[in-house]
Amino acid sequence: MKRIFCVLFCVCFLLVGCGNKNTDKNVIKINESFLNKDFEFYSTQYSTMMTVTEYLNFLEDTFQSDSCYYIHEYTFFDLDFDGNNELICRLGTGEDKHFGTVVFHAIENTIYSYDFSWRGFGVLKADGTVPYSSSGSDFGFSMLTFEKGGYSHKIATCSESFLGDHEMININYYVNNKKATKEEFDKAYEKHNKTDDVRFEKVYLDKHTFK
Repeated sequence: MKRIFCVLFCVCFLLVGCGNKNTDKNVIKINESFLNKDFEFYSTQYSTMMTVTEYLNFLEDTFQSDSCYYIHEYTFFDLDFDGNNELICRLGTGEDKHFGTVVFHAIENTIYSYDFSWRGFGVLKADGTVPYSSSGSDFGFSMLTFEKGGYSHKIATCSESFLGDHEMININYYVNNKKATKEEFDKAYEKHNKTDDVRFEKVYLDKHTFK
């Protein structure tokens, strides 16, 4: 475990050194104190300040799971293109490594966390888009922006279903927030799919790590 933290500290140090000189002090804090026992943040999901250990315990209590929740991948990436990286962590429970994702983002003097289901935050792409899906007809790629109260989607490419006349299900297609044809949507969607994936680093951090 000491070796893991040594590697993570080196990664975080390099990221801080190569970052924007005007980087907010809390973004530096995210990098330097990468998920150690003193890492505190405001959870927009649970509306309270907490540590990582408390957060993982909240997940167990919320989902009433007998399995341990843990972080198994992470990366630093500027999701909202404000010049500062977010810390993005993949969550697992038991044998399931597709539980969800938590994003840490600094605003003013506080670090905030934002929770996503696996279907709500798919494979992060190098262009900053994230695939999502809520049904067989409602899916696409979006970009994210973060506020103190939560996050917002800026739709890049999506398919949306709605009830039309005689309760028939119809589908609208959008590309860059503009209505598009099915062919235009398919072409844009395929372009997103072919964009390089953002690389995540492997790690294993559970609630026992931080005690």
